[in-house]
Amino acid sequence: MQYGQNYTINYTPTSIAITKVCLIRLGSVTHGFDQDQRYVPLTITDAPKGTVAVVAPANANIAPPGYYMLFILEAAGRPCELAAYVRVGP
Repeated sequence: MQYGQNYTINYTPTSIAITKVCLIRLGSVTHGFDQDQRYVPLTITDAPKGTVAVVAPANANIAPPGYYMLFILEAAGRPCELAAYVRVGP
């Protein structure tokens, strides 16, 4: 993902109403805690059945460059079964 770009994500099943999309930074645990832990909500611009359009984080202050898990959440707040790994930044 490049900062500030628009992306369309395809998912199944198409009957699910999507309410949130987020990035969660991969863990880097040292000495019992993760000082790099980060949750980054993405702005949804459109969510027709079967796809969801989002805007990537605006800059490295919001999401430092690196690898994240991309989660799609339904109306009940339950995440999809699998996360997609994405690289954010240049």
